[in-house]
Amino acid sequence: MANRLPAECWEEIFENLDICSLHTAILINRRTFSAGIGKLWSSPFEIFENSKFTKTWKLLDVYLPYLSQETKDFLLGFKINIDKIPMKNPVFPYATLLKTLHLPYVDRGISLWLEKNDYDPHDLINYVKTMSTILRELVIVFLNQSNITNICAEKSKFIPGKYWPKKNANEQSYEVEQSHNGPYYWDSFFISFTRLPNVQSRLSNLSSLHCEGCLPSEFFFGLAEICHSIKDIRIRCGCIDSVGLNTLIKAQESGLVSFLLDASVDMPFLMNAFSKRSGKLKNLTSLGRYSIPLTTFRESPLESLIIKSYERVRKEYFEPLMTNPVQNLWKLELDLVGLQIESLITIIENSGSNLQVIYLKWQYVVGGYFGYNAPGLFTAIANHCTKLSSLNIAVNSKTVLQLYEITLSNPHMKSLTLRGDTIPGHKVDISEGIIKLANSESIPKKLELLQLDDDIMIQNADALDIFFSIAKTILIKPLKFQMIEGIFKTNQIPKCSEIFLKHHDILDKSFKMYLNK
Repeated sequence: MANRLPAECWEEIFENLDICSLHTAILINRRTFSAGIGKLWSSPFEIFENSKFTKTWKLLDVYLPYLSQETKDFLLGFKINIDKIPMKNPVFPYATLLKTLHLPYVDRGISLWLEKNDYDPHDLINYVKTMSTILRELVIVFLNQSNITNICAEKSKFIPGKYWPKKNANEQSYEVEQSHNGPYYWDSFFISFTRLPNVQSRLSNLSSLHCEGCLPSEFFFGLAEICHSIKDIRIRCGCIDSVGLNTLIKAQESGLVSFLLDASVDMPFLMNAFSKRSGKLKNLTSLGRYSIPLTTFRESPLESLIIKSYERVRKEYFEPLMTNPVQNLWKLELDLVGLQIESLITIIENSGSNLQVIYLKWQYVVGGYFGYNAPGLFTAIANHCTKLSSLNIAVNSKTVLQLYEITLSNPHMKSLTLRGDTIPGHKVDISEGIIKLANSESIPKKLELLQLDDDIMIQNADALDIFFSIAKTILIKPLKFQMIEGIFKTNQIPKCSEIFLKHHDILDKSFKMYLNK
């Protein structure tokens, strides 16, 4: 039966497999290999970097054979043993499958490969030249053989165990600083990146760019001449208002669909450039000290809104989204200093029937920022949201009693995380709320995670006993129960341990391991 499935079906299946399952699946037969190998090798540097079982440097043994003989001979001058470079090209054309070029991970892989092959890093100038040469030549290989659709362009900061000359060093005299300040060749590499062979043809279909905003403007200017259909831009370390970056955003003829900005300073020119390309924006993320002015997106068809900022939010901040006629959020994540209840309730009322993920966190608010309006927020969620799969929210002694109303109207909820809405140094007792939640109608049968986070306590341990007793008759999967230390008073711990052992059959393996400790 499996052999009758068309390749398109296998490709769709492989899109939803984790890396270990994918490795296994491609070994089943020739058909699954052909369908799965493209997925596995479309972003290999990310996969290997995040894998527990493989190492990034091993990829170099796959890709280095693609280097020209001229390049290999050139590397001999840097005392690299050419015998360490595999001479035969791989049987399968892996380089042609690359879609995501993650430059920091490539750089890290080169460093580790040199280290594993006993290359002496103490000749710092030659070491940096070697790194630069291999990186440049590998990128040329990828541009020659691949159609890159995603680029992650950040200055590599995490090459382990290496030290680098300062940027203003010369060959006669230089000082050494730790690698977290980055190798000095990165700026020159990015400036020349868009002048490498075949860039014009191979990057014309670039759809995603993840980068640092402080990269050289020449890099962004070069991309602006080539790439006109980027849909997803993510900018981190935004410490300058880059003219080149602004030009790149203006050059996207169809506008952006996703935009992430992690910035520490105001960027008025960037926002001005973006205002003309936000008509199709669906996903907006603002991180860091600087909060994106939402006025720019008053007519964007937003589906996902994530804002995490260290600055206090003013009352009028969310007003542009309160009247957005085309906004229909499925995800709302806010982590702010202060939170405006009236605006938030309006946004939830407008998108409630579509909301699936809500994450609300506020900081340093004496006595609960919402005050008497806090129940209004929970009422709005209960009355207008029916498709929630994940809720992460702060509760106080009043609002914790309203949780059952929210779960009652959202029977497909899978994740519930609670923290205390109180002043620093105090905790909120949620015992009564847990008891009220513990009935056959208000416990979602698909609930997989119950997490009790900061500033939460349970004074009445019987509350959990009651909850678990009802939950085991309802839940279709073991419950992943997570809690912080100090949630129980010392004299309650023995009783709690008995309760957890009593209901061990409902708890997932991770919590059973915790009990065994």
